[in-house]
Amino acid sequence: MYKKWFYLFTGLVLLLPLVVSKYSMNPFIFYKAVFLQVFSIALLISYIYYIFYVDNNLHKVKWSTKVTPLLIVLLLFYISIFVSSLLGYDWSRSLWSRAERMTGLFVLLHYFILYIVWRDVFDWQELKKIWKYFAGVVGSIVIFIGLIQIFDPLFLSNLGSARVGSTLGNAIYVAGFCSFVFFSSLYFFITTKNKYKFFWLAEMVFSIIVLFATQTRGDMIGLFIGFLLFLSLYLWLFFKDISKVNKKLGVTTLALIVILPMLLFAFKDSKVVRAVPVFNRFFSQSLSQSTGGTRLVMWKTAVISWQQKPWFGWGWDNFYYAANQNYLPEFLQFGHGEEWTDNAHNVLFNTLATVGIVGLLSYLAIFVVLIYMGIRLLKFYRNDKNLFILLLVLLSFLLSHFIRNFFVFEDLSSYLYLFLIFVIFDILYINYKKEGVSNTNRKEKNNVILNRIKKIAKNFIFVVMCLISIFSLYRFAYIPAKASYWQTKAIYTALVDFDKSLDIHRQAVAIDYNMYRDDISYNYADFILAWMHGHPDFATSEYKTLAEKMHYISVSALYSYLLDYHDDARVYYVLGNTFMDAYDFWMNRGYVEKAEETYAKGLEYSPKRQSLIFGLIRAKVVLGKYNEALELAKSTVIDDDSIGESHWILSFVYNNMGENEKAVEEINKAYELNYNFADNRELTLAFRTLMSYGEPKIMAEFVKNRILSINASNKYLLQSYIDYLKSIEEKENLSQFEAML
Repeated sequence: MYKKWFYLFTGLVLLLPLVVSKYSMNPFIFYKAVFLQVFSIALLISYIYYIFYVDNNLHKVKWSTKVTPLLIVLLLFYISIFVSSLLGYDWSRSLWSRAERMTGLFVLLHYFILYIVWRDVFDWQELKKIWKYFAGVVGSIVIFIGLIQIFDPLFLSNLGSARVGSTLGNAIYVAGFCSFVFFSSLYFFITTKNKYKFFWLAEMVFSIIVLFATQTRGDMIGLFIGFLLFLSLYLWLFFKDISKVNKKLGVTTLALIVILPMLLFAFKDSKVVRAVPVFNRFFSQSLSQSTGGTRLVMWKTAVISWQQKPWFGWGWDNFYYAANQNYLPEFLQFGHGEEWTDNAHNVLFNTLATVGIVGLLSYLAIFVVLIYMGIRLLKFYRNDKNLFILLLVLLSFLLSHFIRNFFVFEDLSSYLYLFLIFVIFDILYINYKKEGVSNTNRKEKNNVILNRIKKIAKNFIFVVMCLISIFSLYRFAYIPAKASYWQTKAIYTALVDFDKSLDIHRQAVAIDYNMYRDDISYNYADFILAWMHGHPDFATSEYKTLAEKMHYISVSALYSYLLDYHDDARVYYVLGNTFMDAYDFWMNRGYVEKAEETYAKGLEYSPKRQSLIFGLIRAKVVLGKYNEALELAKSTVIDDDSIGESHWILSFVYNNMGENEKAVEEINKAYELNYNFADNRELTLAFRTLMSYGEPKIMAEFVKNRILSINASNKYLLQSYIDYLKSIEEKENLSQFEAML
């Protein structure tokens, strides 16, 4: 009867992957963490009540039975995180994380609560039902929404992405969840004997389809190896017990798993293979290209960071600061897309950098212990086919998950299913160890006074725990959620009624004791300033006064953020760009001087960051400090001369200094290195320079395609191209482009 509360709160907390709310700047993340806090605390209170007032045996089981190897290594891992947070770079970020991740130590503790409660309250049959509900109900909803997004990329804020995000908001999160659903469905498919067997088969198939739609290569490799391991062991161990039909089916499937990847690789350049997005993404890029290249640089950064703080690292969730201070210029070879990274995109390297060698060893110990427990349990349950298959499936999944973690990182949903699997291992292991309830023949003395003291102590502890829990939920769940609600409402209102939006924003930041208040200030300012950057005409229109107010408020919000996080290089970059935009809007030289100061300050916390250096160079050029700008530009080329943008910036300085031949030389180098001149003003200047002092023909086709590819053509770029056509007497296309003016 009393367990119904555990079932209720467990069922609710397992809905976490489905939680999405528009009232957050991180709609797929923030309220998942709040949801976790609420129902894990509810489970904890129920658990304390249960062992104090209901169950007579649960808390009397020998601790030697309950203390499993997995519990020990998990405690060691948490201790290493706690120590690294205390000794690390920013203990606040270690504890609370950022609102866009929510994976700080505080949130992780709630998963440990789930682990302790579940392993003590449920037995294997009860947990099996819970697992079946999680994989079958929650899993099928996540998969179903992923299937919808394949055909409707705009569904549920997927923003037209070719990669599905489902209710998790990130393709790599969905891919990991699909792997979990696949292996869960695999177990239930094999062990189910009724008509629901086909449901699990369908979920296996659809989970693979959605996983492929995420185009996440690490997860595909992990799933392939994990399933290959399972199928090989299953056929080897149960070959005699399998029917002839299933033998043929199993061997055929195994053969396909081995042969199909070989065929795909052999014909990777064929039109058929290229036409499938996931295969095209998989085979068209090597590990050193695109996101694969950024991963390698991140891993190298992680190792450099670890060498600086080898034992306990930079602090849990502090990779962002390590990556800023140890930024490698080669990162820009792959563009600006993942430049401001807060994770090494490899759990091993990320753990090494943030928690040091102690944390990495304790993390690896978790998997070593799981393998050890799995082998022991396989021997113990060798006569129970269903449990034997269960262990094969779980060990195969853990291998798959470990492999995927070489390329990605954990998230709120992945921690949930990982801890569920940890509990399954522990329950089976406790059953293996347990010799029965600790129940000696000694009769407890019926000491009335002692019993009364125990009762008072229990009541006191329970009341205190209830009060602490209520305070925790109010302080660490309700307050941040309330502030997030008002923050999002302020941003929704900003472009309709800025004054009203500002009042709402002030209401959001005025909420006391919100550990994410600085993030609210940053997000609000970043949104407003990004919009103004994309709409420069607004600043000089009849709304100039309003634009100045929006700019002032946003800059003030960024300065407010820097009061608590003075070493955040990205905010200095945003602030510097903001001042340069203001100069473009209102031609006030004072803004450029502020930009110069801001970029220079940011470089103190990320010394090799080209984005900051390029911004500083542009500011110095406007201020007429050409020699200083030239030295900086040359230094970026020396740091890495394979980056086209560095050569363009050097050309920009030469151009302003009147050294036109050198400017042309650097423009040609930038173009040869595939710099894309994303800013049309830069492309116009480069093309004009070539028209006057070099050979514009080499860039003419590039400029033509740029003009034809943009909806609202840049008139200066268009006029430059028309002048070029006139200079070469190209009359055939001239009228077409003149008509576009």
